[in-house]
Amino acid sequence: MLNKQQESLRKLSRLDQDPKRLKILREHLGKVDRSKDLGKTRQYIAPNSALIAKGGSILFKPKETVLEYLQNTDRDIINLTKGDKYFNRKAVTLCFMGDGAVRQGSFHETLNLAMLWKLPVVFIVENNGYAMGTSVERTSNHTDIWKLGLGYEMPCGPVDGMNPIKVAEALDEAIKRARNEEGPTLLEMKTYRYRGHSMSDAQQYRTKEEVNEYRKIDPISQIKKVILENDFATDQEISNIDRIVKSKVLECEKFAEDSPYPEKKVMYDAVYEEENYNFISHKLT
Repeated sequence: MLNKQQESLRKLSRLDQDPKRLKILREHLGKVDRSKDLGKTRQYIAPNSALIAKGGSILFKPKETVLEYLQNTDRDIINLTKGDKYFNRKAVTLCFMGDGAVRQGSFHETLNLAMLWKLPVVFIVENNGYAMGTSVERTSNHTDIWKLGLGYEMPCGPVDGMNPIKVAEALDEAIKRARNEEGPTLLEMKTYRYRGHSMSDAQQYRTKEEVNEYRKIDPISQIKKVILENDFATDQEISNIDRIVKSKVLECEKFAEDSPYPEKKVMYDAVYEEENYNFISHKLT
C-alpha cells in the first residue's frame, strides 16, 4: 500500500498527459497558434488549455487547488481578489514579486487596499538580495522587506525561502487565513539565485564564494534529503522522476523550436480594443 507522499511522487513523475501542455513553451517563444485572447495583458492558463498573454505576466489558475498565481502587484490583484470575495469563491491569490518590485508605489497602494478590504491574497516577495543587480542594502533604509506590512497592520513575516518545508508551512498558514476571510498576508521569502539576472549580467556585485555557500543549502538538495530520510521514495525512484521530467521538458522544447513563427501582421492584432475601429479591423472577434 502506497502512502500519500509516495503516491504524490508517482503523480509528479507522470506530469500532465494533455498534449496542450506542449503549447505553453511554444507560446513563450512567440510561435503560431496563439490564443484568441491574445490581446489581454493578463491571461489564464487552465488545466485543460494553454492560454498565455501577448504581453505582460502570466496568471495560473489550477482548478484542483482553487489557487491563483499572479506575478507583480497592480490593479489586477485588487480586481481579481475583490471579485473572488464578492462572489464568495473561496479562491486565494498568490502574488509573487522580487525584492526590486517592492520599491514601487503601486506595491504600497495594493497592500493598503488589500488590507482595507480584507482580500484573500498572499503577497510573496522572493528576496534574492540583489534584484536585477543592486543589493537591498543600497535601495532601502532597512533590509527586512516583510516589515513593510506592519505599516498596514497586515500579518507578515520572514521565511527561509531555501527550505521547502518552511515555505510550505508559512503558505499553509497564510492561505488558511485568507480562506477564513481574515485578509491578506505578506511573506518575505529569503532566497538566492545562482546565475545572473540576464545574459548580460556580469555579477560583479557578488563573489563566487558567496554563490557556492548558497549552493550548499539548495532547496532541491534539502527536500531530497527529507524524502530519503522519511522513506517517501528511494534514490532510484527519484532518479526515475528526474529522467521522466527531463524527457517531458525536452519534448516540449523540441515542439516549441520546431513550430513556425506567426506572420508579421499578427503584430497589429488586438492593438485596439474598439471592435469597429476605422483604420485597423479587430482581429480577435
